[in-house]
Amino acid sequence: ADSELPGVTIVESRFNDTDFSDVDMPGSRLTGVTFSRALLDGANFSAARIERVNFSSADLSDADFTGAEMVFVTFIGSDLDSTLFANARLRQVNFLRASLTDTNFRGAELRRANFSEVHGADVNFRNADLTGSSFERADLTDVDFTGANLAGTNFSAARVEDAIGLTKENLSGACGDDTTELNGGLQLPVCGGDGQN
Repeated sequence: ADSELPGVTIVESRFNDTDFSDVDMPGSRLTGVTFSRALLDGANFSAARIERVNFSSADLSDADFTGAEMVFVTFIGSDLDSTLFANARLRQVNFLRASLTDTNFRGAELRRANFSEVHGADVNFRNADLTGSSFERADLTDVDFTGANLAGTNFSAARVEDAIGLTKENLSGACGDDTTELNGGLQLPVCGGDGQN
């Protein structure tokens, strides 16, 4: 791989099981593209516009999505270790079962994102907007939620240990269940039937 494609536009294409390691695509526009099981480690998608893209089971470790805008993007089962999403705007994004070790979401907009069943450590959500997101059955340690907006966030059956920045203010409106473990004892109201308060 190791290709340079700054500002490229790719529409309605499939790159399943393809090696795009270290590809340089800052400012690119990707629409309706599938990268299932692709190797995208070290890829640069900073400031990219990404819509209806499937990165399921892809290796995106050390990838850079800083400042990217994403809508209807899927990262189901993806390796997002050491991936940068700082100041990115992500809407309707699915991280189900993704690996999030050393992943940086600092200042990102992640409203209604699905983090169900994610696992990892050293995740940075500092100043991120996680309004209405789901962390159901997530297993995370050493997470930084300092300044994060967690209103309406669902932590049912989640285990989040050694987190910093979890306060009554940013957990206002968040919910969980009797199996939720937040820093070994923080209590949340039980989520309603629709998964939210």
